[in-house]
Amino acid sequence: MRYPLPSLLTAAGFAVRGNRFNCRCDGGSKYTGSLNAEKGVAYCHRCHHSLTARQLGRERGVNLPGCRIGRARIMRQRFRDWLAATAGDLSDRERRLARRAEWAKAALTSFSDMDSAWNCLAAWYHARRTYELFWESACDKVGRFWLYRSWRKHAC
Repeated sequence: MRYPLPSLLTAAGFAVRGNRFNCRCDGGSKYTGSLNAEKGVAYCHRCHHSLTARQLGRERGVNLPGCRIGRARIMRQRFRDWLAATAGDLSDRERRLARRAEWAKAALTSFSDMDSAWNCLAAWYHARRTYELFWESACDKVGRFWLYRSWRKHAC
């Protein structure tokens, strides 16, 4: 996106010639500043002062259009938020199940016919592979790609 930087600099009292401008700092040479209209940045090489098109526009009361945020960036951020929330939820569930499994093992040493302890251990051993697969996928780039594809397919 091109910013109207030369016109903003001229309106602010700077002398502009091509991609150079005359800064207000003290010194003998002229046109010590350079500007980049694509990025919307002006920089004086003598006094090391930089200006942006947004700063100049704000000073002059000109409203510049907002930055474009791509749809892909928004989707990636939503996926990161989903991944963080899912990881927190799964870690809480895994911790809870592991703690119950340890209690069940302790109970089974004294009461080997306790059905609730056996059910708790079965739930832990059944769910453990699911948690391992999620953590393996969430920790490497290829796994996150497949998680992202699955998330796009089901959540969007």
